[in-house]
Amino acid sequence: EGEGEGEGGDVARRLAADSLVDIGVNLTNRAFKKDAAEVVARAALAGVSPLMLTGTSVKASRESRDLSHRLCIETPAMMKQIQTGEISGPPELYFTSGVHPHDAKSWTASTRDELRTLAADPRCVAIGECGLDFNRDFSPRDVQEHALREQLELACELGMPLFLHERDAHERMMAVMAPFLGLDGTTERRLPPAVIHCFTGSAAAAAQYVAVGLYVGLTGTICMEERGRHLREEVLPLIPLDRLMLETDAPFMHPTKQGRNSRCEPHHTVDVCMKVAEVLGVEVEVAAAATTTNARSVFRLDHARARAGGR
Repeated sequence: EGEGEGEGGDVARRLAADSLVDIGVNLTNRAFKKDAAEVVARAALAGVSPLMLTGTSVKASRESRDLSHRLCIETPAMMKQIQTGEISGPPELYFTSGVHPHDAKSWTASTRDELRTLAADPRCVAIGECGLDFNRDFSPRDVQEHALREQLELACELGMPLFLHERDAHERMMAVMAPFLGLDGTTERRLPPAVIHCFTGSAAAAAQYVAVGLYVGLTGTICMEERGRHLREEVLPLIPLDRLMLETDAPFMHPTKQGRNSRCEPHHTVDVCMKVAEVLGVEVEVAAAATTTNARSVFRLDHARARAGGR
Protein backbone atom coordinates (compact mmCIF):
# COMPACT_ATOMS: atom_id res chain seq x y z
CA GLU A 1 0.00 0.00 0.00
CA GLY A 2 1.34 3.45 -0.84
CA GLU A 3 0.70 6.38 1.40
CA GLY A 4 -2.23 8.67 0.68
CA GLU A 5 -2.78 8.28 -3.05
CA GLY A 6 -5.25 10.18 -5.24
CA GLU A 7 -7.96 12.14 -3.53
CA GLY A 8 -6.91 10.70 -0.16
CA GLY A 9 -3.41 12.03 -0.72
CA ASP A 10 -4.76 15.49 -1.51
CA VAL A 11 -6.78 15.45 1.70
CA ALA A 12 -3.80 14.22 3.70
CA ARG A 13 -1.76 17.15 2.43
CA ARG A 14 -4.55 19.58 3.38
CA LEU A 15 -4.73 18.25 6.90
CA ALA A 16 -2.22 19.46 9.43
CA ALA A 17 0.46 16.99 10.45
CA ASP A 18 -0.63 14.58 13.19
CA SER A 19 -4.24 15.71 12.77
CA LEU A 20 -5.95 12.31 12.91
CA VAL A 21 -5.93 9.62 15.58
CA ASP A 22 -6.45 5.96 14.68
CA ILE A 23 -7.87 4.57 17.92
CA GLY A 24 -7.72 0.91 16.84
CA VAL A 25 -4.81 -0.78 15.05
CA ASN A 26 -4.07 -4.50 15.33
CA LEU A 27 -0.38 -3.99 14.68
CA THR A 28 0.56 -7.30 16.30
CA ASN A 29 -1.41 -9.13 13.60
CA ARG A 30 0.77 -11.35 11.41
CA ALA A 31 -0.20 -9.23 8.40
CA PHE A 32 2.21 -6.59 9.73
CA LYS A 33 4.97 -8.97 10.82
CA LYS A 34 7.43 -7.89 8.12
CA ASP A 35 6.81 -4.16 7.81
CA ALA A 36 5.23 -2.72 10.96
CA ALA A 37 7.72 0.17 11.04
CA GLU A 38 6.95 1.10 7.43
CA VAL A 39 3.21 0.96 8.16
CA VAL A 40 3.66 3.40 11.04
CA ALA A 41 5.79 5.66 8.84
CA ARG A 42 3.14 5.71 6.08
CA ALA A 43 0.52 6.67 8.65
CA ALA A 44 2.65 9.56 9.91
CA LEU A 45 3.20 10.82 6.35
CA ALA A 46 -0.58 10.80 5.85
CA GLY A 47 -1.07 12.84 9.03
CA VAL A 48 -2.30 9.90 11.10
CA SER A 49 -0.62 9.93 14.51
CA PRO A 50 -1.12 8.95 17.34
CA LEU A 51 -1.93 5.29 16.77
CA MET A 52 -3.49 3.13 19.46
CA LEU A 53 -2.41 -0.51 19.26
CA THR A 54 -5.12 -2.91 20.35
CA GLY A 55 -4.58 -5.49 23.08
CA THR A 56 -6.85 -8.51 22.56
CA SER A 57 -5.28 -10.93 25.06
CA VAL A 58 -2.61 -10.76 27.72
CA LYS A 59 -0.06 -11.94 25.14
CA ALA A 60 -1.24 -9.48 22.46
CA SER A 61 -1.35 -6.66 25.01
CA ARG A 62 2.28 -7.34 25.92
CA GLU A 63 3.22 -7.42 22.25
CA SER A 64 1.38 -4.14 21.66
CA ARG A 65 3.20 -2.61 24.61
CA ASP A 66 6.56 -3.69 23.21
CA LEU A 67 5.75 -2.36 19.72
CA SER A 68 4.53 0.96 21.11
CA HIS A 69 7.90 1.47 22.75
CA ARG A 70 10.07 0.14 19.93
CA LEU A 71 8.50 1.86 16.94
CA CYS A 72 8.47 5.40 18.33
CA ILE A 73 12.29 5.59 18.32
CA GLU A 74 13.70 8.16 15.93
CA THR A 75 15.52 6.68 12.93
CA PRO A 76 17.79 8.50 10.45
CA ALA A 77 15.05 8.33 7.81
CA MET A 78 12.52 9.72 10.26
CA MET A 79 14.84 12.53 11.30
CA LYS A 80 15.19 13.53 7.64
CA GLN A 81 11.39 13.63 7.27
CA ILE A 82 11.14 15.81 10.37
CA GLN A 83 13.80 18.17 9.02
CA THR A 84 12.04 18.50 5.66
CA GLY A 85 8.65 19.06 7.32
CA GLU A 86 7.05 15.90 5.94
CA ILE A 87 6.16 14.92 9.49
CA SER A 88 6.17 17.02 12.64
CA GLY A 89 7.93 14.50 14.86
CA PRO A 90 8.28 10.83 15.78
CA PRO A 91 5.01 8.89 15.62
CA GLU A 92 3.04 8.63 18.84
CA LEU A 93 2.19 5.04 19.70
CA TYR A 94 0.06 3.86 22.61
CA PHE A 95 -1.67 0.59 23.46
CA THR A 96 -4.62 -0.92 25.27
CA SER A 97 -4.59 -3.72 27.83
CA GLY A 98 -7.42 -6.20 27.60
CA VAL A 99 -8.98 -9.51 26.61
CA HIS A 100 -11.26 -9.66 23.56
CA PRO A 101 -14.46 -11.71 23.89
CA HIS A 102 -13.02 -14.22 21.41
CA ASP A 103 -10.22 -14.84 23.93
CA ALA A 104 -12.41 -14.70 27.06
CA LYS A 105 -12.08 -18.48 27.36
CA SER A 106 -8.42 -17.89 28.26
CA TRP A 107 -9.39 -15.83 31.36
CA THR A 108 -7.84 -17.16 34.56
CA ALA A 109 -7.63 -16.07 38.20
CA SER A 110 -4.43 -14.15 37.38
CA THR A 111 -5.60 -12.35 34.21
CA ARG A 112 -6.94 -9.26 35.94
CA ASP A 113 -3.64 -8.74 37.78
CA GLU A 114 -1.69 -9.24 34.55
CA LEU A 115 -3.80 -6.60 32.81
CA ARG A 116 -3.39 -4.27 35.78
CA THR A 117 0.39 -4.58 35.52
CA LEU A 118 0.29 -3.79 31.79
CA ALA A 119 -2.02 -0.83 32.43
CA ALA A 120 0.67 0.76 34.63
CA ASP A 121 2.89 1.25 31.58
CA PRO A 122 3.00 4.95 30.59
CA ARG A 123 1.92 4.10 27.04
CA CYS A 124 -1.21 2.19 28.10
CA VAL A 125 -4.22 4.45 27.58
CA ALA A 126 -7.26 2.15 27.96
CA ILE A 127 -8.59 -1.15 29.23
CA GLY A 128 -9.75 -3.42 26.42
CA GLU A 129 -10.51 -4.56 23.84
CA CYS A 130 -13.26 -6.14 25.89
CA GLY A 131 -16.93 -6.82 25.39
CA LEU A 132 -19.34 -9.34 23.93
CA ASP A 133 -19.41 -11.09 20.55
CA PHE A 134 -22.48 -13.25 20.06
CA ASN A 135 -21.91 -13.42 16.32
CA ARG A 136 -19.06 -15.91 16.37
CA ASP A 137 -19.26 -17.18 19.95
CA PHE A 138 -15.62 -18.23 20.03
CA SER A 139 -15.95 -18.17 23.83
CA PRO A 140 -19.04 -19.29 25.78
CA ARG A 141 -21.38 -16.38 26.40
CA ASP A 142 -21.30 -16.61 30.18
CA VAL A 143 -17.50 -16.63 30.04
CA GLN A 144 -17.56 -13.55 27.81
CA GLU A 145 -19.79 -11.75 30.31
CA HIS A 146 -17.53 -12.68 33.22
CA ALA A 147 -14.42 -11.37 31.44
CA LEU A 148 -16.26 -8.18 30.51
CA ARG A 149 -17.39 -7.54 34.10
CA GLU A 150 -13.86 -8.12 35.36
CA GLN A 151 -12.47 -5.58 32.91
CA LEU A 152 -15.20 -3.05 33.66
CA GLU A 153 -14.29 -3.39 37.33
CA LEU A 154 -10.60 -2.97 36.52
CA ALA A 155 -11.25 0.17 34.48
CA CYS A 156 -13.30 1.63 37.34
CA GLU A 157 -10.60 0.72 39.85
CA LEU A 158 -7.87 2.39 37.77
CA GLY A 159 -10.01 5.23 36.42
CA MET A 160 -9.00 4.31 32.87
CA PRO A 161 -11.13 4.62 29.73
CA LEU A 162 -12.54 1.55 28.02
CA PHE A 163 -12.14 0.22 24.49
CA LEU A 164 -15.27 -1.87 23.96
CA HIS A 165 -16.38 -4.51 21.43
CA GLU A 166 -19.98 -5.50 20.79
CA ARG A 167 -21.37 -7.60 17.97
CA ASP A 168 -24.90 -8.99 17.92
CA ALA A 169 -25.03 -8.56 21.69
CA HIS A 170 -26.42 -5.09 22.32
CA GLU A 171 -29.08 -6.06 24.89
CA ARG A 172 -26.70 -8.14 27.01
CA MET A 173 -23.98 -5.50 26.67
CA MET A 174 -26.33 -2.89 28.12
CA ALA A 175 -27.43 -5.30 30.85
CA VAL A 176 -23.86 -6.04 31.93
CA MET A 177 -22.91 -2.36 31.87
CA ALA A 178 -26.09 -1.14 33.61
CA PRO A 179 -24.72 -1.22 37.19
CA PHE A 180 -21.57 0.60 36.05
CA LEU A 181 -23.66 3.22 34.26
CA GLY A 182 -25.95 3.77 37.24
CA LEU A 183 -28.92 2.42 35.30
CA ASP A 184 -29.94 -0.35 37.70
CA GLY A 185 -31.59 1.98 40.21
CA THR A 186 -29.26 1.03 43.05
CA THR A 187 -25.84 2.41 42.11
CA GLU A 188 -24.31 5.64 40.87
CA ARG A 189 -22.53 5.87 37.56
CA ARG A 190 -18.88 4.94 37.92
CA LEU A 191 -17.93 3.87 34.39
CA PRO A 192 -15.01 5.87 32.97
CA PRO A 193 -15.29 7.25 29.43
CA ALA A 194 -15.75 4.44 26.93
CA VAL A 195 -15.93 3.91 23.17
CA ILE A 196 -17.82 1.18 21.34
CA HIS A 197 -15.21 0.56 18.69
CA CYS A 198 -15.69 -0.64 15.10
CA PHE A 199 -19.43 -0.08 15.36
CA THR A 200 -21.50 -1.92 12.75
CA GLY A 201 -24.78 -2.34 14.64
CA SER A 202 -28.21 -0.83 14.31
CA ALA A 203 -29.24 2.80 14.52
CA ALA A 204 -31.25 2.00 17.67
CA ALA A 205 -28.18 0.50 19.35
CA ALA A 206 -26.02 3.47 18.36
CA ALA A 207 -28.62 5.90 19.70
CA GLN A 208 -28.76 4.08 23.04
CA TYR A 209 -24.98 3.99 23.40
CA VAL A 210 -24.81 7.72 22.73
CA ALA A 211 -27.72 8.36 25.14
CA VAL A 212 -25.83 6.70 28.01
CA GLY A 213 -22.72 8.75 27.29
CA LEU A 214 -20.57 6.37 25.26
CA TYR A 215 -18.49 7.26 22.22
CA VAL A 216 -18.77 5.44 18.90
CA GLY A 217 -15.83 4.41 16.72
CA LEU A 218 -16.26 4.00 12.96
CA THR A 219 -13.93 2.17 10.56
CA GLY A 220 -13.60 1.75 6.80
CA THR A 221 -16.86 -0.20 6.91
CA ILE A 222 -18.63 3.12 6.46
CA CYS A 223 -17.01 3.41 3.02
CA MET A 224 -18.21 -0.01 1.82
CA GLU A 225 -21.00 0.31 -0.71
CA GLU A 226 -23.41 -2.30 0.65
CA ARG A 227 -22.12 -3.25 4.08
CA GLY A 228 -21.75 0.38 5.08
CA ARG A 229 -25.01 1.67 3.66
CA HIS A 230 -26.94 1.58 6.94
CA LEU A 231 -24.03 3.25 8.73
CA ARG A 232 -24.10 6.15 6.27
CA GLU A 233 -27.87 6.48 5.99
CA GLU A 234 -29.12 5.55 9.47
CA VAL A 235 -26.34 5.43 12.06
CA LEU A 236 -23.90 8.28 11.43
CA PRO A 237 -26.58 11.01 11.33
CA LEU A 238 -27.51 10.01 14.90
CA ILE A 239 -24.00 10.40 16.30
CA PRO A 240 -23.00 13.92 17.35
CA LEU A 241 -19.50 14.87 16.23
CA ASP A 242 -18.48 15.24 19.87
CA ARG A 243 -19.24 11.53 20.38
CA LEU A 244 -17.43 10.19 17.32
CA MET A 245 -13.98 8.66 16.86
CA LEU A 246 -12.16 7.27 13.82
CA GLU A 247 -10.23 4.05 13.41
CA THR A 248 -9.19 1.45 10.87
CA ASP A 249 -9.17 -1.81 12.87
CA ALA A 250 -6.26 -2.58 10.54
CA PRO A 251 -5.48 -4.97 8.93
CA PHE A 252 -9.23 -5.53 8.72
CA MET A 253 -11.99 -3.31 7.30
CA HIS A 254 -10.27 -1.94 4.20
CA PRO A 255 -12.48 0.93 2.99
CA THR A 256 -12.51 -0.06 -0.69
CA LYS A 257 -11.12 -3.59 -1.11
CA GLN A 258 -12.17 -7.04 0.02
CA GLY A 259 -10.58 -10.47 -0.06
CA ARG A 260 -6.93 -11.15 -0.72
CA ASN A 261 -4.55 -8.21 -0.98
CA SER A 262 -6.96 -6.06 0.99
CA ARG A 263 -4.80 -5.26 3.98
CA CYS A 264 -6.00 -2.09 5.65
CA GLU A 265 -3.42 0.28 7.15
CA PRO A 266 -3.66 3.14 9.64
CA HIS A 267 -3.22 5.70 6.85
CA HIS A 268 -6.69 4.68 5.65
CA THR A 269 -8.05 6.70 8.58
CA VAL A 270 -7.95 9.54 6.05
CA ASP A 271 -10.51 7.68 3.90
CA VAL A 272 -12.77 7.12 6.91
CA CYS A 273 -12.57 10.81 7.78
CA MET A 274 -13.38 11.81 4.20
CA LYS A 275 -16.49 9.64 4.14
CA VAL A 276 -17.68 10.86 7.55
CA ALA A 277 -17.29 14.47 6.41
CA GLU A 278 -19.13 13.74 3.16
CA VAL A 279 -22.07 12.08 4.93
CA LEU A 280 -22.34 14.81 7.56
CA GLY A 281 -21.89 17.62 5.05
CA VAL A 282 -18.94 19.21 6.82
CA GLU A 283 -15.39 20.05 5.78
CA VAL A 284 -12.87 17.25 6.23
CA GLU A 285 -10.88 19.48 8.57
CA VAL A 286 -13.95 19.88 10.80
CA ALA A 287 -14.47 16.12 11.08
CA ALA A 288 -10.75 15.61 11.68
CA ALA A 289 -10.52 18.24 14.40
CA ALA A 290 -13.62 17.00 16.26
CA THR A 291 -12.72 13.32 16.23
CA THR A 292 -9.11 14.02 17.16
CA THR A 293 -10.19 16.21 20.06
CA ASN A 294 -12.47 13.42 21.28
CA ALA A 295 -9.73 10.79 21.13
CA ARG A 296 -7.09 12.99 22.75
CA SER A 297 -9.49 13.94 25.54
CA VAL A 298 -10.98 10.51 26.31
CA PHE A 299 -7.68 8.62 26.19
CA ARG A 300 -5.70 11.52 27.73
CA LEU A 301 -3.10 11.22 25.01
CA ASP A 302 -1.28 14.44 25.89
CA HIS A 303 -0.89 13.18 29.45
CA ALA A 304 0.29 9.81 28.15
CA ARG A 305 2.82 11.51 25.91
CA ALA A 306 4.23 13.42 28.86
CA ARG A 307 4.40 10.25 30.95
CA ALA A 308 6.20 8.48 28.11
CA GLY A 309 8.85 11.17 27.92
CA GLY A 310 7.36 13.37 25.22
CA ARG A 311 7.36 10.89 22.35
